[in-house]
Amino acid sequence: SLEILDLRGSFFEGSIPKSISNLSKLKFLGLSGNNLTGKIPVEIGKLSSLESMIIGYNEFEGGIPKEFGNLTKLKYLDLAEGNFGGEIPDELGKLKLLNTVFLYKNSFEGKIPPTIGNMTSLVLLDLSDNMLSGNIPAEISQLKNLQLLNFMRNKLSGPVPSGLGGLHQLEVLELWNNSLSGPLPSDLGKNSPLQWLDVSSNSLSGEIPETLCTKGNLTKLILFNNAFKGPIPTSLSKCPSLVRVRIQNNLLSGTIPVGFGKLEKLQRLELANNSLTGGIPDDIASSTSLSFIDLSRNKLHSSI
Repeated sequence: SLEILDLRGSFFEGSIPKSISNLSKLKFLGLSGNNLTGKIPVEIGKLSSLESMIIGYNEFEGGIPKEFGNLTKLKYLDLAEGNFGGEIPDELGKLKLLNTVFLYKNSFEGKIPPTIGNMTSLVLLDLSDNMLSGNIPAEISQLKNLQLLNFMRNKLSGPVPSGLGGLHQLEVLELWNNSLSGPLPSDLGKNSPLQWLDVSSNSLSGEIPETLCTKGNLTKLILFNNAFKGPIPTSLSKCPSLVRVRIQNNLLSGTIPVGFGKLEKLQRLELANNSLTGGIPDDIASSTSLSFIDLSRNKLHSSI
């Protein structure tokens, strides 16, 4: 009748035994931070009462058994840095109570399964630092409770799904270091408390949406190494929450909007290597909060 098995950080070696399936009442399985090896036994899919599985930070072999799809009471799944590989099974989409999925720092490959859109309780989804390829499935837009979406450092391509602008709880969106193209959703941040947006080092284009700081929560805007064009939205220079603005190495044009220097929390302003014209606003030169400013390699005609 064991309900909690917490052996995290215990320096255990060996593999998970098939007999673990005998723990039919188990609700919490914590095995992370050991030196466990071997494949995850498919028998783990018989733990029908399991609500939390934290088994990352080990040296497992192989991938996620499709039998994980039988763990229909699972709410928390953490396989981070567990040395997993292979494809993420479609069967995970059956786990409609999952609110947290951490699969980062593994070697997962192939496409992100569209069935992920069925996991409608998801709040935190982190698949970063893998080798996932193909498009970001549009079904992600069905995850209306999502607060964190992190797909950074994969091999993803294609567009950023336009439906991400309809995720009204979204606070953190990290997609940097992929091969994504096309524009950002035009309404991104309009209806959500967006705090952190990092889509740097992709091949994104189009204009920077005016809506990113609609709710006044945006602290970090990191868009460098893309092909964004058009003007810097004036709404950004009026966003009081901003701490970092890093939009260098794009194709931005027009003038630097007045106001960045008056933002009391803004520490970094990096606009280098664009096609900005006009003068440098006086408020930038007189800012007391800015500690790093780089406006080089533009077509500006005045100096600080």
